Amino acid sequence: MLDSIDEKIISELDNDARKSSSQVAKRLHLAKSVVNYRIKRLERGGIIKRYYAVIDSYRLGYSSYRIYVGLRNASPVKEKEMIDYLAALSQTRWVGLIKGRYNLGIVFLIKNQSEFVALWEEFASRYREYFSETTVGISKGLERYRLPFAKKHLKTRAKIDEVGVGEIVKIDPVESKLLNILSGNAKLPLFDIAKQMQLSPAAINYRIKQLVKKKVLLGFRPILDMEKLGYTLYKVDFNLKTLSGYERMRKFATEQESVFCLVKTIGAPDVELEIYAKSTAEFYNILDLIRLKFEDVIVDYNFLMYADIIKFRYAPYTEPS
Repeated sequence: MLDSIDEKIISELDNDARKSSSQVAKRLHLAKSVVNYRIKRLERGGIIKRYYAVIDSYRLGYSSYRIYVGLRNASPVKEKEMIDYLAALSQTRWVGLIKGRYNLGIVFLIKNQSEFVALWEEFASRYREYFSETTVGISKGLERYRLPFAKKHLKTRAKIDEVGVGEIVKIDPVESKLLNILSGNAKLPLFDIAKQMQLSPAAINYRIKQLVKKKVLLGFRPILDMEKLGYTLYKVDFNLKTLSGYERMRKFATEQESVFCLVKTIGAPDVELEIYAKSTAEFYNILDLIRLKFEDVIVDYNFLMYADIIKFRYAPYTEPS
């Protein structure tokens, strides 16, 4: 269980995980030693699993392909074999076990369609006999919001990570390597990053600021074990009568503490919402609220529950130079 101080500290880190303990302490009117102790305790307890950089891969020319797979006659051993195969691919950004209509969720982050087709056909040639149903969608962009309690504590300071907005920009190999380092550990000190990259801390700081200016680097966040905090993550897919309903749904998503992410897609549902809830009843209450509020625009919907996230990587894979 988190107390209010834990929640406030995590909220500040969720808004900017590279904040120092001194900065968090000053914002919350706490002693630095208290903040340090609390953060270390949350890390040791596995509540804070790691820190990552939020990267807009779309601005680097990548496309996001999302696939859901329903399975039949697949033993737990065969299911693990499929998961391990997908997680080992450098082009998969996200791999997870889900419950509901589908069993597997995969997100490929790829620059060209032919590469995606080749990867998917290779996977399907190995395991197609176990597929009962598949759907493919291409993400047009997404908005990722703060954690449920962070929205409450941060209020108007709560940032929104808008991914997939703007023109494609170019980055050099040094910036690409920096993004990969920050994606693995967003709180790594400048000195340690500089040592890895054989540059000065000042040069690293300048590069980070340039990536932020280019809107490739959107922020720094912690990954929490939300299950330990009693939360389950649900994804709800909506097909709309008219896409004009999207803006209304987007505004709703920004205002609700429970809504963590909104995705706009092509070839699948029109809108996907990711929702955190502490019980099935709470989730159904949120879903009923959405259905009532948008009954004039929702054609149909489907939902699933995340059972386990096997792989999560924000930075696109790049070949070593």
